[in-house]
Formats: sequence, C-alpha cells, structure tokens
Amino acid sequence: MKKVLWIFAVLLFGCAGELRAQTARFNFSLAAQSVGSGWVNVPGDPSTGVRSGTSNGITVSSVATANWAPLAGTGAAFDNIGSAGGTFFSPSTVTLNHWFQYSSPAGYNELVPQLQVSGLIKDSVYTLKMTASSTSTRNTNPTRYTVVGRTVFGYIDINTHNNTALGATFNNVLPDENGMIKIYVNTLPTTQIADISGLQITMGRTNPPPIVQITSPDDNDVLDDEHPLVINATASETGGTISKVMFYIGDTTKIGESTTAPYSAKNLVSRKLQANSNENIL
Repeated sequence: MKKVLWIFAVLLFGCAGELRAQTARFNFSLAAQSVGSGWVNVPGDPSTGVRSGTSNGITVSSVATANWAPLAGTGAAFDNIGSAGGTFFSPSTVTLNHWFQYSSPAGYNELVPQLQVSGLIKDSVYTLKMTASSTSTRNTNPTRYTVVGRTVFGYIDINTHNNTALGATFNNVLPDENGMIKIYVNTLPTTQIADISGLQITMGRTNPPPIVQITSPDDNDVLDDEHPLVINATASETGGTISKVMFYIGDTTKIGESTTAPYSAKNLVSRKLQANSNENIL
C-alpha cells in the first residue's frame, strides 16, 4: 500500500552561526547612578560641561555645551522622572533618568549634534538603539532621533512621555572616515522636550533571518509506506554561517537535524506522517 503524504506539516528551522559583536551601553543622568551590569553611567548636565563615558573601547560624548538647549533654572539633565518598569532596555532603571533639550532652540540643525560616538572601526557597521522616558507634563510627544555616519539616516520619532516600551533602532550605520557617528536628539515645532535616557551601540551587520526551503519530497508526492521518509532542504544565511537545520512535524515533534549541506533528515517511523494523509491509494 502507498500513501499520498502532504508535506505541509513539516517545519524547518535554520540556526545561524554565532556572530561575535562589540557592544557598548550608556545611560545618562544628572547625578551619578548605579544602573546595572554592562551599563556605563554618564552623569552631569551636558549644558554646563562636556560629559563623556567609555565602554568596551567606544566613547560617547555630549560634544559641546552650546549644542544643548536647557530649561531655565533646571538645565538639561534630570533624575528619577522616567516611568517605572521600562522594557526597551534591561534593567528598567536605565530609563529612570535623562538628558533633555527644551523648546524650539532644540530643533534639528545639521551642525549641532547632541552626542558623538567615537572609537568605532570606520569600515564596520553598527546598530544603535536609544530611548527615553519622562513623566514631566512639559514633555509633549514625540522626540526625534537622527544618526549620521557617512550618510544621514532618516529620523525616527518616539513618544517618550510616560514611555515604557518604545525605542529607536538604527541598523547598519557606517561611521565616518574618523570612526565617528553623530546623534541628534531634537524637538519638533509642536513639542517642548526631546530627551535620551539610554544608548546601546553594537558592532555587526543586522541581517535577515536564514532562508530554509524543502527541496524534496514535493507536496503530493507518492511515497512507499514501507520505507523511511527522507526530507532534504537547502539553507542560506547572509553575513553568517548555518550551524544546523532542524526538522519538525507540526510545531513540536522533532524528527531530526543536520549540520552539513545538503541538509536532510530521515523519519524512521513513517506512521507519524500518516495522520496528515488526505488520501490513500491502493
């Protein structure tokens, strides 16, 4: 007896090889803070002095005092004003404090970046993530983030007022010829405050997920019920390597894995697939 087996029930998962990346994490505050493991706190008011911090060979600096538009009587830094329980960065304490710019003087100006990242490899690319949180009634959404390396990336607007989960992510940013990236934190004509609480910089290209495809058997193939079912697949990864391909029936039943191309798995108990047969042929 032979059966028509429908192969749609087989799922494949490609596992890309691990890519090592250099990561630096900074959080910004008025007074010195203990944030958590892996984070470098950069304290001080950027409108009264140049502030900087270094993590894993990467340095972030507030550039110049004139590049920050302070609130009269307050400055450009404030602590313990963020919403509790932030999830964009871990730990949540990263977004409790912030540096900020106030009112229309804080609008975008190509010549006036708020932060400068240095110590980067000029021929590598980086992923930059940033966010902020403020419960201040002066904070009207959104804050506009822009990054500039060898090219100007399109801005990303984030609603930072009472923010707990949102953040901006810039992928595959190439530093300028000096190994630097500029960051802009700006208001819009309709907003009062633009702020930043945390910044993460990771070296390495952000790639699409691996592409995995079954090559045989095809849907509706007629297979001998008395012999094991062999499933073959191809897998490819942009910018990395495939460490293995795993084969599943449905979501949870694993029938094998393969670490070398061409990738294949053998279903030793073919009756597992019979439940998915829609037709019998005598």
